[in-house]
Amino acid sequence: MQRGFIILMAGFLMLNRLQAQPIDTLELTIRDKMTEFISTRLQLSKEEVKQFRPLFNRYYRDWRRTMQQYRSDNLLMQQKVLELKIQYRPLFIESLGKLRAQQVYENQKLFLQHLNRLQKERKKNKRVV
Repeated sequence: MQRGFIILMAGFLMLNRLQAQPIDTLELTIRDKMTEFISTRLQLSKEEVKQFRPLFNRYYRDWRRTMQQYRSDNLLMQQKVLELKIQYRPLFIESLGKLRAQQVYENQKLFLQHLNRLQKERKKNKRVV
């Protein structure tokens, strides 16, 4: 668990350096760090990672598109994200098994919570300086 947290923190430090880069590059970095974080937390083998990465990348792309498309209506956004999770669940189950498929979403949420916390700390530190 600590290994995953260390990887996550290293990713966040890299994000700090990427502020000047275009949004697309930053988005790819976040996606890649999220994929790495989830893979580590699920203790995926190298073969499982090879199967998981392209599937998660598609899910992430659809998830981001959904979040952006429905951001003006939070309730509808939640519904659409839930529909997306239901759509991808059988694919994750086929690739990872039922238990780890559910953990994909839990670890995504955990990663996003860490990312939000880091962003709040960064904003707070900018105000102090």
